[in-house]
Amino acid sequence: MMYDRGKTPPFRAAIMETGSLSIGMLASRTDNAANWRDLVAAANCSAAQSPFKCMKAVPAKTLRDLQETKGLTFTPVTDNVTIPGKPAARRKNGEFAKVPVLSGTMAEEGRLLINQHINLSDFADIFLNENLFPGELRRSVLAAYPKGQNGLLTDFDVAAAIYTDFVWQCVRPLPPSSFHFVSVSPKTSGF
Repeated sequence: MMYDRGKTPPFRAAIMETGSLSIGMLASRTDNAANWRDLVAAANCSAAQSPFKCMKAVPAKTLRDLQETKGLTFTPVTDNVTIPGKPAARRKNGEFAKVPVLSGTMAEEGRLLINQHINLSDFADIFLNENLFPGELRRSVLAAYPKGQNGLLTDFDVAAAIYTDFVWQCVRPLPPSSFHFVSVSPKTSGF
């Protein structure tokens, strides 16, 4: 995105891994400031003379545990320097480097984006709602991920597996599209 309008990128192609800040779930921006205040309060640093100094002294594991317990997430901030604003509009207007791109995702990608305390009923109501997955389709999806089999031991495991497959494996371009998508299976590609 930073190499448009005649700028020559210092690369001839790109490899991108995981996610986009303008489509899918990552397009939903988090209120970083509010989440920061909540994390500072949870770490008992709100009343400190320097909350930032106090936070630097909190062990990383403690911060991670507090963040997970409170369900706090932090997303990149659009500064129009390292992260350009309106990336979807920039793509639509052709304002990006015109180079070949190889893009991929990680195995079990959804585990990062699903709350570890979710129950399958809530997950189904939210992510497999009737508008996207009417009637039998919803039941078929849930049946394809049987809890207790294939390493799906908890509701979180099932929800994360469904989310991973839906968001990263079932994506298809909507016509018209100049993008060429190729799916590579680890079983057939030799990885």
